[in-house]
Amino acid sequence: MTDAKDFVENEGRKEFLIIKFDKCKNYQTIARECLFILGKTLFTGTGSLNTKTLRELKGKVIIVFTQEGLNEIGSLYDSTHGVFGCKSLDLNENHDPNLILRT
Repeated sequence: MTDAKDFVENEGRKEFLIIKFDKCKNYQTIARECLFILGKTLFTGTGSLNTKTLRELKGKVIIVFTQEGLNEIGSLYDSTHGVFGCKSLDLNENHDPNLILRT
């Protein structure tokens, strides 16, 4: 996390990072530590990440949990805190550009 924060604050100021947590244990601790370490570099907000512009995301780290992680953290953390959800598509499933996994 400290390397991600350092990157977007310095040489990666015009870029963004997405860190996906999957198949983890203790998602509440992971979320809490991400918020603490990343601070103002953590992207927070509402809506679908699919529609965000580089201008909105540059210099930020985006934390993404799978549904398992979102279920574990319950209502403690959401996208306004900096924790977004993601979903893996099945082989025959189409992408929904309006999908929002909890804001």
